[in-house]
Amino acid sequence: MINDFFAADWWKQIYLNNQLENYGKAMLAFLGYLILFSVIQKLLLKRFAIIAERTPSSIDDVVLRTIETLKPPFYTFLAFYLAVDFVTIGEVLKKIIYTILIAWIVYQVILVVEVMIDFVIARRISGGKEKEAKLIKDILRKVSKAIIWVFGVLFILSNLGINVNSLIAGLGIGGIAIALALQNILRDLFSSFAIYFDKPFVIGDYIAVGEDEGFVKEIGIKTTRIKATQGEEIVISNQELTSTKIRNFSRLTERRVIYCFKIDSGTSEKKLGEMTRIAKKIFEKVDLARFEYLHLINFNKESYDYELSYLIQSDKYQKFLEIRESVLQGLVSQLKESSIKIV
Repeated sequence: MINDFFAADWWKQIYLNNQLENYGKAMLAFLGYLILFSVIQKLLLKRFAIIAERTPSSIDDVVLRTIETLKPPFYTFLAFYLAVDFVTIGEVLKKIIYTILIAWIVYQVILVVEVMIDFVIARRISGGKEKEAKLIKDILRKVSKAIIWVFGVLFILSNLGINVNSLIAGLGIGGIAIALALQNILRDLFSSFAIYFDKPFVIGDYIAVGEDEGFVKEIGIKTTRIKATQGEEIVISNQELTSTKIRNFSRLTERRVIYCFKIDSGTSEKKLGEMTRIAKKIFEKVDLARFEYLHLINFNKESYDYELSYLIQSDKYQKFLEIRESVLQGLVSQLKESSIKIV
C-alpha cells in the first residue's frame, strides 16, 4: 500500500495549471530568498554599525539608516515576487503583482531620499536653528516625494502598456503654465532656500534692509519677519532680501564707536595734556571695550572739540548698548573728577 502511495506521483498532480512539484519549488524559493535577504540585511546592519562607531564620518550613518528602511514586509514581498516565477499564473495577476512591487520600490526610494535630505539638513543645523531646518526639510521632502511619485506612476503606467508620451507632454505644458502663474511664489520659495543654505542672516540676528532694521523674528517660505526696535513687525519678501544689500550687525566681532564732545575753552593747558590719560583710565574699568585714540579736532572761543574712538568687542547688540553706556558714564565721571567742564 505504501508503494502504491509513492507510485502515484501525487506531488506531480496538476492544480490550477501547476503541478504540486512547482508549488513546492516556489515555496522553497520563497523561503530561500526570504532567509537570504534577511541574512544580508542583518550582516550589512552589523557591519555598518561597527564602522559607524569607529569612524567620525556621518556617511556610514546615512548608509546604515538607508539599510534600516528596508523592512521585512518589503523583502518578503520581493521574495514572493521572485518565487512566483516557479509557477504559472495569469498575465493579469502577474501584472498586478508587478505593479505592487514597482509602487513599493517607489515608496522605498522616497524613504531613502528622506534619509538623504535629513542628512544634508542636519549638517547645516547649529544651535537654535532646528525650527527653520524643519521647515526646509518638510519643503524638500514634499517636493522630492511629488517628483518621485510622478515618475513612479509614469513608470508603472508604462509597464502596464499605457502610452504615457501624451501624458508627459501634458505634464510639461501644465508645468510651464503653473510655473508662470506661480512665478512670484516660486521666486520667494527658492529665495528662502538661498537664505537658509547661504545664511546671510539667521533668526535672532540684528539686520538692516534699506531704511528698515531690527531683529529677525521668523524666516518663512515666502516672507521674513523682522521685529523693529520701535516694536512693530516688518514683513519683507524673501525675493527682495536676496536681491538687495543687507547689513548684518550680529556678525560684527568688534564695533567701532566714534564720539565727539566739547569741553570748556577755559580748561588749562595742563589738563588738556592729560585728556588722553583720562580717557584711557575709563577703559581700565570697562570690560570688552578697547581704547583707540582721543584727539583734539577743533577749537574756538567757547570750546575745545575732541573725538574719541574705541572698539566694543561683542556681537550682541544689547551688550553693545550696555558697554557704550558704561564708557559714556565713565567719561562724564572722569571729567567731573578732573574738574573739566563739558559744554
